Amino acid sequence: MQDWLERRAIETADSVTAISQATVDRTKQILQVTRNDFNVTPNPVNELFFSPVEAPSASSGPLVLFAGRLEWRKGPDILIRALPALLEQYPTARFCLAGGDTNTAPGGKSGLAYLSSLIPASLRAQIEFTGFLEPQQLLRKYRQATVCVFPSRWEGFGLVAAEAMACGKAIVVSDTPGFRELISEGVTGLFAKGEDPEGLASAISMLLNDSKLRETLGAAASRDVRARFRGSAVGESILGVYRKAMAVA
Repeated sequence: MQDWLERRAIETADSVTAISQATVDRTKQILQVTRNDFNVTPNPVNELFFSPVEAPSASSGPLVLFAGRLEWRKGPDILIRALPALLEQYPTARFCLAGGDTNTAPGGKSGLAYLSSLIPASLRAQIEFTGFLEPQQLLRKYRQATVCVFPSRWEGFGLVAAEAMACGKAIVVSDTPGFRELISEGVTGLFAKGEDPEGLASAISMLLNDSKLRETLGAAASRDVRARFRGSAVGESILGVYRKAMAVA
């Protein structure tokens, strides 16, 4: 019944928006929607995150940040499985997973409990789970991070990745449709193959090894997000959708 109602609403609306083409494609596939005139209007990035970058403290070792709910779709377990290889190369590295818990681990159990069970006792001191963070708290984590990682199994848009980019951070994302609309490989970020902890570790290592590459990617990412996802730019896009719909009506 819910699918039928959603499909009917989409098919009969004067205008329909979606945050990405990936979301359009998935909606059409799941709901069997036939209309083809979706308006892709991305989410805006909070102006808070368009801020100067703070260099992380070299004395405390590099910080790899994951931001997002601890849910299966976001892929935090893929990062956890990449930790041993990364810590073998960078024994002083620290890892932070910032996001609230969910009951999406195998068996419908706590994501936090499941992820904690994957971490060898010898590595636990270098991994921090912060729980949910308010925007100002999350901004501080972005600023402290050396590299930001988003290994999602699927994303419609990837707002936290865009926030990290706005902060001028070099990012690694999974090679999924939503992220392909967000970053340009080797220009504003790096892709890692999905479900591949070794590949994820390799991409992170590339950035940890090369400060110049981090700076170049981070600067380009910040410029790109400022141009495409500022509230004013997104607002103009939405206004255009409403004007067009009203003119037709």
